Amino acid sequence: MFGIRLNEIRALRRLYLLTGVALLLLSYPPFSFYFLAWFAPLFLFLCLELTPLRKAFRYGYFFGFLFYFFSLYWVSYVTGAGWIFAAFFQALYVAIFALGARFLMEPVLKRSNFRFRIFFIIGTASLWTFLEWVRVMLPGFGFGWNLLSYSQSHFLAFLQITEIIGSYGLSFLLMVGAGLLFLTIHDFRKKVSHRFFYVAFYLSLFLALVLSNFGFGIQKLKEPLENRPLRVGIVQGNIPQQLKWDPEVKAKIVEKYLKLSELLLYDRPDMVVWPEAAYPGFLMREIEGSPVAGLIRRSKTPFLIGSPRYENDKLYNAAIYFNP
Repeated sequence: MFGIRLNEIRALRRLYLLTGVALLLLSYPPFSFYFLAWFAPLFLFLCLELTPLRKAFRYGYFFGFLFYFFSLYWVSYVTGAGWIFAAFFQALYVAIFALGARFLMEPVLKRSNFRFRIFFIIGTASLWTFLEWVRVMLPGFGFGWNLLSYSQSHFLAFLQITEIIGSYGLSFLLMVGAGLLFLTIHDFRKKVSHRFFYVAFYLSLFLALVLSNFGFGIQKLKEPLENRPLRVGIVQGNIPQQLKWDPEVKAKIVEKYLKLSELLLYDRPDMVVWPEAAYPGFLMREIEGSPVAGLIRRSKTPFLIGSPRYENDKLYNAAIYFNP
């Protein structure tokens, strides 16, 4: 019986883990089911609930590796080794979080003390936010992609709060929501004392968190603009990654962006923007006499162009502003 029970627990926590990864992937573009980001950490918590403290790091690492492996697949078009390394390295942060979250969860699993539950919610959200900050700011290995708050990129009303708390603050709120949902399920299922009070409290806080933030965002979106809006023309060449750095198609890529920009200029934008690394070369070295410079001068319109930049033996991913 014990062997069967142990196998059931192992299968269940793996199911929770894979479900959490799937929900997190679906919350980001191109799927953009942003509401799923509230539930993805919940399933990680449910997995950790069934996981001994000594194994929490392992399960957290597996969660993080799967997420970054699939969400960063496009890096493989540039560097396959970099893609694998990024998945392996970024998973460390999730593993550290899982270990810390499981440690904070231990008093919750053993006692029905309300104070430990509040500490769990604030502690896990703070730990996640701190680790996001570290992985962005870490010297030499800073990595700003796929913060939890980025999953809300299509939820404009919910994004407005970032003007006050920033993207890290929004990640914090999402983790607070996931913690509240986890405690709701845990306390109700385990039939802890005063569970109905606890469940009502958690759900009330969760709804207040979501609705107040949503209401703030709706109000901000309704506010009139104080000045004339800036008309920005955005060009998207949609160049396949496999061709982007091929020298044989460089001229065709530049020509495509120039033609798209010329069409856009008929609408008289205040500025034209090309995407990140849109120019397939070192634009600052090639700008004089290039058709890009000619178009900018003729249009009398500022351009912001993404291009690699090589300076002092270092390679940079630059955004270059050209005044006509």
